[in-house]
Amino acid sequence: MSERNAGSDEEDVVPPPPLTEAERLAMVMERFDLNYTQISEYRDTFDRLDTDNYSLINMKKMRDAFFFWKEELTDYEFKEYFEKYDEGKSGYIEFPEFTSMLAEKAQKTHMEQMYAKKGQFHQHDAYNTGYVSKLHLYNGMRLIDKDGFDFDPKEMQKRMGKVLRGVNTNMLGEVKYMDVIKVIRHKGLLE
Repeated sequence: MSERNAGSDEEDVVPPPPLTEAERLAMVMERFDLNYTQISEYRDTFDRLDTDNYSLINMKKMRDAFFFWKEELTDYEFKEYFEKYDEGKSGYIEFPEFTSMLAEKAQKTHMEQMYAKKGQFHQHDAYNTGYVSKLHLYNGMRLIDKDGFDFDPKEMQKRMGKVLRGVNTNMLGEVKYMDVIKVIRHKGLLE
């Protein structure tokens, strides 16, 4: 017995070995209820981004992918997003991390589409442009969350002023409703 453990009943605790990529991927599959077809599609996308075949995607390549996917994130938001999924804090995204990122993104996109449907925005988007008037936006938000948005339009405009400044509007002053849903969900006001 070493001096360090003399008189102590404690044994040296050996940390478990790190999980293999297959084990980490299995955990992601279980967490998001993914099937092998989805994993194969995610692998194809990952491999297209991994042009140097190191099985890693750096921040620049991931940023380029987000730009290609038309994900409009500020540099700060992207860095925060990247660091969230870079579990090993290596500065690279590995395939299990990438899979987790895309699966969570798909869930959020589905949720946003459900909110858009619940808000009945499409009924007021006559030309299918993704834009509605602010009044239709307010009415739709009240349909989405009756408790959180149940007040008169002037009060809603005041409370959503900061949100509306950060979203796209067209020449008619109409608001891109999916941008509003994303911003509100990102701020934790919808879940």
